[in-house]
Amino acid sequence: MRRTLERGRRLASTATSHPRVLDARARRRLQGATSVGARPRVHGRPLLHHADVRIGDDFLCWSAHRTTHLGGSGRIDIGDRVFLNSGAVVLAEERVVIEDDVGLASDVYVADADFHALADRPLRQGPVRIGRGAWVATRAIILAGVSIGPRAVVAAGSVVTRDVPPDTLVAGVPARPVRRIDYPDDRPTAWKGPA
Repeated sequence: MRRTLERGRRLASTATSHPRVLDARARRRLQGATSVGARPRVHGRPLLHHADVRIGDDFLCWSAHRTTHLGGSGRIDIGDRVFLNSGAVVLAEERVVIEDDVGLASDVYVADADFHALADRPLRQGPVRIGRGAWVATRAIILAGVSIGPRAVVAAGSVVTRDVPPDTLVAGVPARPVRRIDYPDDRPTAWKGPA
């Protein structure tokens, strides 16, 4: 009896970790997306709400203990090998582009609009672009009309209100350049090891 239970558990874990099963589960959880590339991996249940979401190959999304949210009435383009951690929120009224090899840490907020005007200020809206290989650290906020350069790093808790140059660390509220980052030639991203 005990051997049968152990064998059953092994078979169940093998079946749920098989690449085709993981792929089908991820596609089901990304059902609201316009298109999903090859080999997506999704842990938890992200919320895709109204947006035109296009996801590249090897997408990894954690949405287990806090919901990851992709929404708005605009378009969200997510490149290849992008990682979204739990609680990340990406909202598009116009367009948000997350290029290849980008990492968004827990609770990052990216929006291309303010979503409402203030009494003395008009609504701000403009496309957002996060460059190839960039890393946006925990609880950073990326506001409308901002471009983040390739392999740039946005420090935890920063509020990005202006464009960020490539290979630059920015920090603070509002985020300001701290220093230039010199990467070795074999390092295509700010957040992953050598290729």
